[in-house]
Amino acid sequence: KKKGANVASFFAIVASTYMASQSTSTYVAMIPVLIGSLIAILLGAFFASVADVWYAVGTGQFQMISLDTSVILSYFVAPLFVLYFRFLLKYGDFCEARIVAIVSFASSIGIIPTDVSYDIENTTMVSLLLSMGVFVAIGVPLINSLCPLGGYMYGRLYTHGQPNTKHIALCVKFADLFNDAASMDEREDLWKFLNSRENDEKNASLNVFVTIEDMKQNASLMKELIAAGHFVGITTSKESSSFDVFQWHNIEGLVKKSCEEYLDITGDKPSWFHVGNTNTVGVHPSSLRTSYELGMRSAMWSVHINVTQSTGLSDKDLTNIVDGVKQYRGGNFIYITASKRSKGDGSVAVALQQVVSEIRVLEEKGYVFAHMSSVAKENPGMHLS
Repeated sequence: KKKGANVASFFAIVASTYMASQSTSTYVAMIPVLIGSLIAILLGAFFASVADVWYAVGTGQFQMISLDTSVILSYFVAPLFVLYFRFLLKYGDFCEARIVAIVSFASSIGIIPTDVSYDIENTTMVSLLLSMGVFVAIGVPLINSLCPLGGYMYGRLYTHGQPNTKHIALCVKFADLFNDAASMDEREDLWKFLNSRENDEKNASLNVFVTIEDMKQNASLMKELIAAGHFVGITTSKESSSFDVFQWHNIEGLVKKSCEEYLDITGDKPSWFHVGNTNTVGVHPSSLRTSYELGMRSAMWSVHINVTQSTGLSDKDLTNIVDGVKQYRGGNFIYITASKRSKGDGSVAVALQQVVSEIRVLEEKGYVFAHMSSVAKENPGMHLS
């Protein structure tokens, strides 16, 4: 599905059709067609500029970026028009009366020519442009702080890696696997399962994210995970609150201390920071910015499944995961967490086995459960199919 091309073409066709319908002149009617084409080109250039590297138009990567970008534009721009015209509906007459009074006064004292006619439609369009300018000046910083696209520009935040690579990242919190109450038998079964393979299959690697508390209490186990070929990054479990907006320096300090603790244990700087659940301070702009300044990339997820039963994932959960893998053919960040009531009962270990099993039996073979840096490369090559 050429979603990116369809989005750009839709805007171009709508603009061309509307503008051409306003004129009966053949020559004038050609101008909107050219403008519509220009809109498509500008949208294509904008979509391409959003990506971390340039992707050829028509590739899966470009389609993914353009669709995500257009959705964010729709969520941001469309409400602005709705609010603006809602404002005009409620206060338009009042504003028009004040504008007429100001124009009349300016004409009477010679600031503007007396023969200037007042046109409410022209004034409305000018005020709309001015309003859009104000909205953009205020809204862009908010977008950079709150949405995934802005998060990438603001703090190198990824929701997925490169598609069509058949590389998938299985992400899990350390505490969900190694809670004191967790079943040792199910963990052992998980390690054996991940190391088992058939034909040319590669061992499945996990991406385990540790908090500063995990590192202080389980440094040796953290080293064992790395030695076993798994990836270890950092995260935070501190829950957010309404006062976090005033405590940005504390959040920055938490990320820096986690980074320092990781360096002391492993001898290397962490390369990935996971924001954790949406109710933690990991999604705070200060966390993203600090991780970026420390040389890390930040991750969210393509799909997040919260395990609520000891038997693992439901059929619906597995279907959601598999559908995402089939759609993008790699680049997926699959984030598995445990709910409070199922934390420590081994359910996450069971869920991870279920995910690996379901993907390995797909008709299309060759999927690899890899490290984050392999799934989301900074300078990837082109994969056209």
